[in-house]
Amino acid sequence: MKLSTKLIGGSLTVTLIPLVFVGIFTVIAASDALDDFGKAHFVTLRKTVAELVSAKLAEQMNLLINASANDAVISDIVRTIDTTGITEMAQFRLSNKTTIFHDKNTYEIFFITDAQGNVIGDTSAGAYLKTDISAEAYFKDAIRGNTVIGDVVKEENKQPYIIFASPVRKKNNDIMGLIVAGWKLDALNKKIRELKFGKTGYAFLTDKTGGFIAHPDPAMLMNGNIAALKEMGTAAREILSFQEGISECHYQGTDTLIAFAPVRPGNWMLGLVLPKSEYMAPIIRMRNIVAAVIFVTVCLIVLMVLLFFKSVSKPIRNSIDGVGENSEQIARVANQISSGARILESGAINGTDLLENTFSFLKEIFLAVEQNADNTGQADDLMNEFNRILSDTDQFMTELTGAMKEIFAGSEESSEIIKYIDAIAFQTNLLALNATVEAARAGEAGAGFSVVAHEIRNLGVKVSESAKNTSALIEGIGGKVHEGRRLVDKTGESFKEMAKIFAVTSELIKKIAHASQTQAKKIDQSNKALAEMDRVTRETASDVEKFTSSADEMNFRSERLKEIVLELIYLLEGRQNS
Repeated sequence: MKLSTKLIGGSLTVTLIPLVFVGIFTVIAASDALDDFGKAHFVTLRKTVAELVSAKLAEQMNLLINASANDAVISDIVRTIDTTGITEMAQFRLSNKTTIFHDKNTYEIFFITDAQGNVIGDTSAGAYLKTDISAEAYFKDAIRGNTVIGDVVKEENKQPYIIFASPVRKKNNDIMGLIVAGWKLDALNKKIRELKFGKTGYAFLTDKTGGFIAHPDPAMLMNGNIAALKEMGTAAREILSFQEGISECHYQGTDTLIAFAPVRPGNWMLGLVLPKSEYMAPIIRMRNIVAAVIFVTVCLIVLMVLLFFKSVSKPIRNSIDGVGENSEQIARVANQISSGARILESGAINGTDLLENTFSFLKEIFLAVEQNADNTGQADDLMNEFNRILSDTDQFMTELTGAMKEIFAGSEESSEIIKYIDAIAFQTNLLALNATVEAARAGEAGAGFSVVAHEIRNLGVKVSESAKNTSALIEGIGGKVHEGRRLVDKTGESFKEMAKIFAVTSELIKKIAHASQTQAKKIDQSNKALAEMDRVTRETASDVEKFTSSADEMNFRSERLKEIVLELIYLLEGRQNS
């Protein structure tokens, strides 16, 4: 359903419910009040009309009474008959004189009777002469001295009229007879017809038998009887019973109010008939006005809502479109955030594992560095010991160099000795040669000496060879001693360089040991930092997990926002938007 329809429906509901309630309450309250007022007014009107009819009847009665005593013609007739006893004078006077009863527009008949009820004169040219009315009820009542109202007379081709009878008296106050007037009801009927009750309301009169003596319908006036009107129901029965009251009935196709009351004198019944729709016309007009007001209000509300909706719906639609676009962007961003959050969550978990591995690795490094620091300390101690030994070795090398110098000097001296020995061997060899020569010269005497000389010579040769060998050996030893001295010198120099390098190395080892200790402290601090990083990373992983959940929730909310936008579009335009 479109939002405009809902707004119109809601506005109409909010407006119409109190409006209709107030209207209905007002109409009902006014209807009840007007019904009570109408009935009261109708009763008052009934009383007024009844008094009017009674006044008309009383007027005719008083007129008749006054005429019986004061009318000149009637008084002359009564006096003449009383004096002369000639009843024909009545007709003569009525035919030649004029009274108010001669008005045929008002009176259908007028005549005078004697005390026995015989007509002795009339205004109808003697048409009723010698008519005996002694049997009429009105005669019997009037002859006793009363002015009475008789029955309504309905004759063919004549207007209904009512009989009035009043006694006329002689000079001695005895009743001579009656004067009887037939008053046409046309004047009364006309007077009653002039009474307007709404548009179609009317009054009627019935006699004691229920016959209509005044009615706006001529057919009912001539032949109608209240007893035949079954639709009147209770009202008809109460009218026939000469009761006073007010009744409602469904008469002639509509709800009708009938007020009725006796009319005195005359033994008549007055009835007032008024359709309820007419005396309730103000309520009906009020109802129509309320309905018109409601209709106009509905139209104005619809128009105002449509104008309001038209002025508001476009910005709302633009806002909804903007919200829809933003919701789609939010959905995409939320999806991307959700994907990124999952990746970040995975990375955080991997980072946590990596930090755990790094933490373990740094622990191993810390242990290795700590061990290295210990080893470096031990190496420094060993280097210090080695430095001491190297110092001793350097001392030993110095002493060895001195010894080598002495050995070299001794080898040179040995070479000189070998040279002496070689010279001695050469001299020995020369002596042996000379001895041999001398032995040869001596012959056999020198044969033994020759052998000795020969042996000495061999010994000299051997000594010479041994001297040569020794010399060569000593020279070799000397060379080697010289080479050894050179090597000892180089070794000494090398030891000195080594001592320098060792001193530097020792210093470096000390620095390395110090650096290792510092590094161990740093690594320990790094371990603590890594532990804190591991805690933060775990918290970050937990936060990332929550963020992922929030991103999923945001994605869900963005999808819900899109659904709400679609619902708003459907609410606003009454159609689905794909």
